[in-house]
Amino acid sequence: MRKLKLLDLFSGIGGFTLAAEKLGIETVAFCEIDRFPQYVLKFVEVVRQNNMGGISVSNDVPTLTANAGAGRIPMAVSIRENIINRQDHNGGNGVGAIEENCYTLNASGVHAVATRSDVRRLTPLECERLQGFPDNWTLTPTACDTNRYKALGNAITVNVAEWIFKRLKECTN
Repeated sequence: MRKLKLLDLFSGIGGFTLAAEKLGIETVAFCEIDRFPQYVLKFVEVVRQNNMGGISVSNDVPTLTANAGAGRIPMAVSIRENIINRQDHNGGNGVGAIEENCYTLNASGVHAVATRSDVRRLTPLECERLQGFPDNWTLTPTACDTNRYKALGNAITVNVAEWIFKRLKECTN
C-alpha cells in the first residue's frame, strides 16, 4: 500500500492540509502568496509545536438549526447575500432565505442569518464552523474580522477536501 503525501499549493488557510491530516496523509510542503493566510498557517504551527492550546479541534460542533425552536418555529434562517441592503425593486434571486442550510460562503459576500426578530452578520467563528475549520482557526493575535472573512470565503471546505482525500485513498489501495 502506497502512502499518500500532499504538496499543498495555493494553500490558503490550510483546508486541504487539515483534511489530509485527519486521514493520516502527510503534507510535505505548502505555498501561499497572500499574507494573512501565511500568518494563519505560521500561527497554527507555532501553537501546535508549543502546545499552547488556543485552537480546539472538535468533530461535534453545535449549530443553530431551523428545528431548534419550539414547535418548528425557525430559530435561524440563512439570508442570501444578493438581497441584503437592496430595495425590493432591485430584486435578488428567488426568495433569498432558506432554513437548515447556509448559502455558499465567498470572499466578497455579506452573509447574514435571521434569528427570531434580529438579522445579523455571520461571525467569523460561525464561518469557521460552516467551512469545517476548528474554532478560532483564523483568530491570530493581529487578525481583523475582514481578513478572517476573506480567508474563510476563499478557503476550501474541510469536509469537502476530506471527502476527496478519502476517495483518493480508496483508489490507491
